[in-house]
Amino acid sequence: SYATYITIQNELVAAYNELRNREALRSYGIKYTDMEAQYLNPETSEADRVQLKTRLLKIQGLYPQKISEAEIN
Repeated sequence: SYATYITIQNELVAAYNELRNREALRSYGIKYTDMEAQYLNPETSEADRVQLKTRLLKIQGLYPQKISEAEIN
């Protein structure tokens, strides 16, 4: 069902965020999700956004979110 699909998708995203948060805390002392929120905040300075983007991309490279929705025959 669609509800099951959404539940599973949410769990997968949560698992990626957990891995990314753990690595970001280890590397930078701040959660990945908090860095992402700061990056998206329009009040964040451009210099901070550049640094945040670099860090976010590094973490995303370590844990790329690759979820396929292909049907199995």
